[in-house]
Amino acid sequence: MGYTPVRERNPACFLDKGFLTIADINKIEDRLNDTDVDIYIDKKFLNKLKALAAYVDFGFASLKAIKRGNPLTYSNDLILADSPTKVSGQDLTHEMFHAIFDLHDDELSSAQIPDDEALTAYFDFVVQIGFQRLIPVEKELEKARNGKKCNQRIFNKSLDGFESELTNFLITGNGNKFLPILPQALELMKQLTGFNVPITEIVNRYRNGECGVCIAK
Repeated sequence: MGYTPVRERNPACFLDKGFLTIADINKIEDRLNDTDVDIYIDKKFLNKLKALAAYVDFGFASLKAIKRGNPLTYSNDLILADSPTKVSGQDLTHEMFHAIFDLHDDELSSAQIPDDEALTAYFDFVVQIGFQRLIPVEKELEKARNGKKCNQRIFNKSLDGFESELTNFLITGNGNKFLPILPQALELMKQLTGFNVPITEIVNRYRNGECGVCIAK
């Protein structure tokens, strides 16, 4: 199965200039090609989880899936509610991260990540919240490039929000739902999946004008 990672819908400098990396396609496809990972469509099974996709260490398949010739139980399998092209890139990436982390329990434990859901939750937060905090920054810079007045208050407030909200997620473990996510855990996540979001570096690159300069005219 070919794999397409999650992409921001709108063209954005932070993607074009490589400020961050959501996933390494090669690492995802290597895990998909492992012999222990099979892909099944089992919407009834996922309805119980209230999910559109899931990487399953062990679980009982629905009767409907069994009738289609699927195994009685799932083991290290990717379960989808529909064909892969109809499942969001974010959901696929999230679950494939679980599939990768499943091979590295000892390393995650050493990095003080007893539950890899902490890392996939951070991934979701970056995609759903982090990206949205950067969109106003992009819009203000686009105004400046078109010779219009750039609102420095919105520019600065949005960058500050991006930095503070992502940093707070890491420090508090998403409001204490998880242990704090330490730098060594982020480095391990980068090594295993390619996910890399250097918060301070991203903010500095914007402020240093790599995507343009916000000048109030």
